[in-house]
Amino acid sequence: MKTRDAKKFLRILGERLYSLRKEQGTEIEMVAKAVGISPALLVRIERGDYDMYLDLLFELCDYYSITPHDLFKDVEKP
Repeated sequence: MKTRDAKKFLRILGERLYSLRKEQGTEIEMVAKAVGISPALLVRIERGDYDMYLDLLFELCDYYSITPHDLFKDVEKP
């Protein structure tokens, strides 16, 4: 995957994670604490500025009670 494609994909994932947090009415500090990261890092993830590792992706999916498939479905190939 080209670098710009990866960045676009990370932005899409970040937007989805941001939307999930807003839909659930959860504060960024609460989510960050629950998954063991800083609020600043979660902001970077939601902006698509951080290439997160799989363990963190699974932690976030668990927190929002979704599967990785739910997070990735309907994402078109960049």
